[in-house]
Amino acid sequence: MASEMALRRLQHDYQQVQEEPLMTVSACPLEHNMFVWHANLYGLPGSTYARGVFHLRLVFPEDYPSRPPTATLLTPALI
Repeated sequence: MASEMALRRLQHDYQQVQEEPLMTVSACPLEHNMFVWHANLYGLPGSTYARGVFHLRLVFPEDYPSRPPTATLLTPALI
């Protein structure tokens, strides 16, 4: 039951991301798994991170939104 509610919420969240895109964020689920998303965060113009793109993998739990997703930064660190 919890995963059905989470799936409906994720579908709603994805629809909202498509209808109201943000300038500095893009995100979408994998084609065959709504519980795993890939997202990009774009650096703000004029900031230290301008022109930077930070790629993340988000894994949503079956009881989302009661618990948050885990996020893994996939962009390599520049040292």
